[in-house]
Amino acid sequence: MESIPGMVTASRLKTGVHIPRPEIAAPRGCFNTVATPHTEFSRSLLVEIERGCPFKCRFCTVGYERKKIVEMPPDRIAELVRCAEEYHLRFGMIGSALLSSKIWKTDRHVWDESTVDFTFASLRADKLHAGNLKSLARRQRSLTLAPEVGTPRMMKLINKRMDLAAARERLAEARAHGIKQVKLYFIYGFPFELEVDVLGIVDFCKDAVGTGLRVKASLNPFIPKP
Repeated sequence: MESIPGMVTASRLKTGVHIPRPEIAAPRGCFNTVATPHTEFSRSLLVEIERGCPFKCRFCTVGYERKKIVEMPPDRIAELVRCAEEYHLRFGMIGSALLSSKIWKTDRHVWDESTVDFTFASLRADKLHAGNLKSLARRQRSLTLAPEVGTPRMMKLINKRMDLAAARERLAEARAHGIKQVKLYFIYGFPFELEVDVLGIVDFCKDAVGTGLRVKASLNPFIPKP
């Protein structure tokens, strides 16, 4: 046990010896080992595609946990996709910036040629475009997006750096490509938030409904983190 890098045991603590934290160069295969039809994510292989995030949103810890993003090697992803095919599972991709991932851009054949159904963690609406929307629509009929707030003013305050106008346009394009439903995540109760900012969330949802999409909105209170 004590030979494992980074492992802390009672006997090692007593020695007072500094135990260095192991450097993880890339996700080494973090995925669930049990896939059952009796859970929320039924019959799904959920795989961590990346760790970290390039977008330093002020309310989120993920972008500050490590200095740079690390991504699962493409050959390992392809291997896990084949595993999902073998056991007839859906392939769920987990990450904070999936549409910015180099893997998505350079290894499209993994997604386009496989017979498995792919699902995605929440995506940045402004990073959607005709190419990936077309590919997404072939695999699923719903999207999960996280605008977080509803006005440019709040975007600036939380350092979200997302163009709300572009996000609205992407929703209309998603409907045109065959996406049927969108789930939107929002946070309310930020410091310096005004009533007009809360109403901006309502306006964004109205615009999403106006595209013809079925809209589910999740509103959650801001919880400060040290």
